[in-house]
Amino acid sequence: MRLTTLFCPIIISLFLSGCATTRPELTGADRRTSDIWLQSVLDYEHTLHQGHPDRIENMFSVSEEIRDLVRSQFQKGTKHQRAHNLARWLINKDGHDMAYDIEANFVPDQAFSKRRGNCLSFTILLVTLANDLGIELQYNDVDLPSMWDLDEQAGYVFYRHINAIFKTPHNTQVFDLAIQDYDASFPQRTISQRAAGALLHSNLGIEALKAKDSDEAFHHLTLAASIDPSNSDLWINLGAAYKRNKEFGAAENAFKMAVSLNDKNSLAASNLERLYRSQARIRLAERYQRLAAKTRQNNPYIQYRSARKYLENEELKLAKKSIKRAIKLHDLDPRFFELSSRINLRLKRYKPALLDLEKAYNLAKNIDERGRYYDKVKSVAAWVEKKTEKHRARQTRRNSGREIIIVNTSSIPF
Repeated sequence: MRLTTLFCPIIISLFLSGCATTRPELTGADRRTSDIWLQSVLDYEHTLHQGHPDRIENMFSVSEEIRDLVRSQFQKGTKHQRAHNLARWLINKDGHDMAYDIEANFVPDQAFSKRRGNCLSFTILLVTLANDLGIELQYNDVDLPSMWDLDEQAGYVFYRHINAIFKTPHNTQVFDLAIQDYDASFPQRTISQRAAGALLHSNLGIEALKAKDSDEAFHHLTLAASIDPSNSDLWINLGAAYKRNKEFGAAENAFKMAVSLNDKNSLAASNLERLYRSQARIRLAERYQRLAAKTRQNNPYIQYRSARKYLENEELKLAKKSIKRAIKLHDLDPRFFELSSRINLRLKRYKPALLDLEKAYNLAKNIDERGRYYDKVKSVAAWVEKKTEKHRARQTRRNSGREIIIVNTSSIPF
C-alpha cells in the first residue's frame, strides 16, 4: 500500500480461497516453559472484562445514531444493490465522503466519525453496517506480493489487504477501497469476523511498537494471537515485539509457533535464523536459513520477481527457469504468462511467446485487460510475421528457392 492519504473508488471484481493449525514440537523443561507461556497468550483475551473496548464484541459495535442513519437510507432494493449503494455512499463526496488513509487503523465507530480508514478498517465498517441491514458480507484476506520484501526487511507483517465479498449462487463480488493494490489472482481467503479483528489488533500493536510504546504493543499483539491463534503472521509480530524487548526465549517460542503453523512462511523461518545467528547458535541458524530459502523457492511471486530481474540483466536462461517455476506453482496469474512471452521473444521462441499471450488473454479478469493482451498478440504476431518474411527472403536467396518457415501465426486464434 502507498504511504499516502488518498481517495479511492469502490471496485467490484472476482476472486478464490484457503488455511491450517498445529503446535511446535518441544521436550522437557523447554516444553513446560513454552506451554506456560503459550497458555498465557491463548488465555489473554479472557482476562479482559466483558465491557473492555478491545474485546471483539465491543470493537465491532456501532452507535444507534449511525445504525438509524444507515437503516433509513438503505432499505430498498436487493441485498446486492443495497450493499453496493452503501459502499458507494460511504466514500462518495455527496455521501459520507470517507477518505483512504493507510495509517487509519480504526474500529467502525472511529472510522465513521473520522471519515477515514484503510482497507481493513473500511471493510470492518462496511461489513458491520451491511450485516445490520441483514446483508451478509464476508471478509476476504489478500496476500500482497508487493509487501513481502518490506515484511522481510522489517521482520514483521504490517497491514494485510482486506476487502469485502458478497456471494450469490452464481458469482462472488468484491468491494475494495484500494483497487490499485488488489488483483483477483493474488492468493486470498475468506476469514471470520474474529480473524479480521485480530488483524486490526496486530496492526495497532505494530503501530505501538514503531512508536516505542511497549505496553500498548504487547497488549494488542498478544490479544491478536489470543483471538486468532491459527494465523502464523500474528505470532511473527508477537515474536518481533519480544525480540525488540530482548526477551529472546519468548521471541523464539513465538517464531517457532509461527513456523509450526505454516512452514511455508519464509518470514517466520528467517526471523528464527536471525535470532539464532545473533546468539551464535550457528547450526540452528543455518537450518532455518535453508528452510527460509526453500519456502522462497516455493513462492510463485518471488519466482516471478526473480524472473523479471533476470530478464532485466539479460540472464535469459535463468529468467526462463524462474518463470516456468512460478507458473508451475500458480498458473492463474496472467502476468506470469505475459512475462514468459517476453522471455520467449528474447530467446527467439516465437510460437511459445504467442501461445503465452493467448493464455494471458484467457486468464484476464476484465475487458480492458483482455483488450491489452489482444493488442499485444496482434503486435507480436505482426512483428514475428515481418521477421519471418525477412528470414524467408534471405533463405530463399541462399538456398535456391528452399524456404524455411519459423512460425505459423495463422494458428493463433485472435
